[in-house]
Amino acid sequence: MTIMKTIIKYIAIAASSVALYGCQDDHNDINPAARPTASDIDVEFTMLDSNKVVFNLLNPQCNPIWYFDDGTQSTVNGVTKQFLMAGDYSVEIKMYNSNGICDGSIVKQLSFDKTYASFDNETKILTGDSEASWQIARNETGHLGCGSSAENPTEWWCGTPNTKDGTGLYDDKFTFKSDGTYIYNPGEDGLTYINIGTSVFGKGTGTDDYDIPVGEITGTWKFEYRGTQLYLVLSSHTILGYLAADSQWEAPEFIVKQVSGKKITLVWSSNEISWQYILEPFGTQPAQPQDKPVWEYNQEGDLTAGATFATTTFYAHGEGWAGLSTNVLTDKGNGVWTYSLPDATDLQWQAQLAYISQIAVSADKKYDYHVKLLSTTDVSNVTIKVTDTKSDQIILVLANVDLEAGVEYEFTSNDITDIEIPVDTKTGEDGSTTTGAVKFVFDFGGNPANTVITLSEMVLQEAK
Repeated sequence: MTIMKTIIKYIAIAASSVALYGCQDDHNDINPAARPTASDIDVEFTMLDSNKVVFNLLNPQCNPIWYFDDGTQSTVNGVTKQFLMAGDYSVEIKMYNSNGICDGSIVKQLSFDKTYASFDNETKILTGDSEASWQIARNETGHLGCGSSAENPTEWWCGTPNTKDGTGLYDDKFTFKSDGTYIYNPGEDGLTYINIGTSVFGKGTGTDDYDIPVGEITGTWKFEYRGTQLYLVLSSHTILGYLAADSQWEAPEFIVKQVSGKKITLVWSSNEISWQYILEPFGTQPAQPQDKPVWEYNQEGDLTAGATFATTTFYAHGEGWAGLSTNVLTDKGNGVWTYSLPDATDLQWQAQLAYISQIAVSADKKYDYHVKLLSTTDVSNVTIKVTDTKSDQIILVLANVDLEAGVEYEFTSNDITDIEIPVDTKTGEDGSTTTGAVKFVFDFGGNPANTVITLSEMVLQEAK
């Protein structure tokens, strides 16, 4: 059905009522009896070009709540929304005044016969005009990760290059054909990597992710817009390398963050968690080991020599981020510190340590950074970060490393340039001032119980 009229007006009237109920909100006290009634909702939809619609509630002194079927909602009277794809849509409407919200709602339907979105470029990249195969981008930081939302899908954990080596992940092949066919192949090992708690293959218990043998799966794929967000939708009971949840098995529908010939970034999102996937063309080889950066100490350029630090820590555990208070940071002297973590943490950023300095850096100079870490336990995905105190967004160094119990890890980053971090001064309400510039951050989130980290020889210097 095509909507032809410019103005479409809906007035819902209860069958048992002759007159519309007047919405009033001029009471000083809340009066439940004066709440608006859903059956009295009076709305007007104004059609604009390109499948755009303006939604207006006409009831005086009442406010709308629009619930759109793409999961978005709005309380703006006069909100404009575009429906990019041809098809049938619904909007649920409630209204409220100062006495409360109506108990029920009404639902109205819209239909459009024109599409104002094209997937030609994305389809050409994904299928190579006929068919193309992709794999998990094992060389990319964040090729697999999880977080609290689609906007921050690596907040809780961000996979480092080859972090899942030895599992059935990196030889899996995903083939997309221009006829809409999708083929998942588990690779030479025949194994698929499954998230802990996922039970669709009969193994829902255990304490770790696991591999299972899975044969080739054929399904379908398509692009579609939901609101203004592009999705890559696979048919149910298909897999994109790592099966994150039972609900993903039923609905493997991915938000498209980035599409290029070298990289596709996707996010699968549920109410509880979001997972990021980065794909690269199939056949891309693992990155060759890089030569270890050479550390050459420059005593004259050592900016940390004689510097004083304010230190902060954050210690928590569990998905509820319950605070822990037993971590202990000890200055052993001569640039050696120990950080004791008697309790285990579960997620990235749950065992943070920061050194706040008054060291400033200039964009016209080059810098080297160096630190040694020694752990009494195995701790994976340790974050090493050098940033600014004011915003935490100006990055000199950002890396994730794995620590092996009893083995000292030496980290070096050379020739850091084009970074400007001045000294920032803040004045408190009591008139006191605090200053900060470069901040040295470490995170050991995911550490086992009874972990002690020794940090030494932390140096930020002007490069020779």
